[in-house]
Amino acid sequence: MWTVLFGENEGEEAAQPRGAVKTPAAAPSPQHSTPPVTPSPLEDPRPSTPPPQPNKPQPPAQSRHVGVTMDAKGKSGESEDTPMSMLLKRLNLLMLKVGEHEFEKKTLVDQMEKERKLLTVQIKELEKQIEDLKDQNVQLQYKIEYTSEPMLMERVQDITDMRDALAAVKKQLEAELQDKEKELRESKTSLAAKDKELSALREEYEKQIDDLTAEREAAKEEAANAVRVASDAASEKYEEQLKEKDEALQLVTDLKETLEVSLAEKEQVLIEKDQALNEAEAATAEVQRSLAEVQVQGEADAKAIEQLQQELEQVAREHEQKLQQLKDEEQRKLDALEKHAQEQESISAEKTQELEDYKHDCVELWKINEDLKQQIALTSAETMLKQAELR
Repeated sequence: MWTVLFGENEGEEAAQPRGAVKTPAAAPSPQHSTPPVTPSPLEDPRPSTPPPQPNKPQPPAQSRHVGVTMDAKGKSGESEDTPMSMLLKRLNLLMLKVGEHEFEKKTLVDQMEKERKLLTVQIKELEKQIEDLKDQNVQLQYKIEYTSEPMLMERVQDITDMRDALAAVKKQLEAELQDKEKELRESKTSLAAKDKELSALREEYEKQIDDLTAEREAAKEEAANAVRVASDAASEKYEEQLKEKDEALQLVTDLKETLEVSLAEKEQVLIEKDQALNEAEAATAEVQRSLAEVQVQGEADAKAIEQLQQELEQVAREHEQKLQQLKDEEQRKLDALEKHAQEQESISAEKTQELEDYKHDCVELWKINEDLKQQIALTSAETMLKQAELR
């Protein structure tokens, strides 16, 4: 122990007075032999007084007590180069080192606390950024699911409904056109039959008129011949017959007029049928134009649907790319955060290990301090015994 503190020569010089000391006749004073025990550094890691500065150290109470004791002994005539003074110097140095270690420990703890607070703030900021990214991700998903796609799908649904409605209208118009064509064919057939009947009736009436006219002429000739040949009585008979023939002719004439009126009515009906046929043809042309417009509109709607589907796919691809970019960026930030956290954990572990090393050094210094106190007490007792013997 003396060799470690003072070297080999000083250790031998300190060992000589210890060997020359005899058994004391009286016990030394407890005030000088038992110095106050300094508490362990581990019992109070944060002392109430601030740590001593390296350039202006404050000596502990034990060193002051020992200094006062040595000053009292110096007044009795002892030299300053004694082992006790060297031991006190070394004790002062050790106490200074203990103070420096305490100061470094407190500085390290404060620095670690500041770094921990800084890391906590950084972690909170990164967590806030992660929450913002999650909110942006949710907003993009909401925009994809509830804004773009439903609107496009609604437009596609509207166009599809319009196309279905146009197809239904087309089918209805085609059915009506078929009905009109069927009615037109039936009207043409009935009109042809009516024409045939009218032609047959006209021929029959003309034939009857010709026959009656021939009979009239024959009757006139017979009457003339009878007038020339017969007498006055016979002429009356012929006149009556002629009158009957005139009445029959008048009846045939009336019948002819009636047939002409009926024929005029039939012609009027035929004209009306022609007008209805023209109207049906115009309606057919209008339906055909409507069908052409429906086909053109259907083709345009199909092109619009295809374009909307392409736009929907393009928007979906863009949103997927943005979402993937956000996911990649979030993953990179998370990886950087984990890496930074691991680095901070390793730094914290290193600082903790250094703190444990400092604690271990402080414990060792405390043990050395206690040993030095015991050595000082023994040396003080031996010195007092030697002085008592010299007296």
